[in-house]
Amino acid sequence: MRRHWSPRSRASSTAFASSWKNISPGALNRWPSISMKRILIIEDDQIVASIYRNKLAMEGFSVTVAADGEAGLESVRQLRPDAVVLDLMLPKLSGVDLLKQVRSEPQFEKMPVIVFSNTYLTNMVQDAWKAGAAG
Repeated sequence: MRRHWSPRSRASSTAFASSWKNISPGALNRWPSISMKRILIIEDDQIVASIYRNKLAMEGFSVTVAADGEAGLESVRQLRPDAVVLDLMLPKLSGVDLLKQVRSEPQFEKMPVIVFSNTYLTNMVQDAWKAGAAG
């Protein structure tokens, strides 16, 4: 079954880009027991993905980007990243469905997953928290 998704406008990507500077560089260090090195970004908007990739690379992380949910799930399984930055609105497999599949696999139960989206769908955000997103 194909899930509905809509690409974001360049304007929303630009607005998001300007808000990135407000995110603390140490935000990913809230899991001190993990020596974070590899971050997987699962994001279909190339502008947003580039912003995250560049910022995290400047902080010393090795960053990989997957452009849709199916590629993201495959990348999680192959790369075994230390953390995932996950968009909720993705083509091919939604972020919530991807998160549910990842959390069902024992080796990824405790892997930090940071969820973000340009959407205001509170039900989808609540579903992501229920599926195991970092809050």
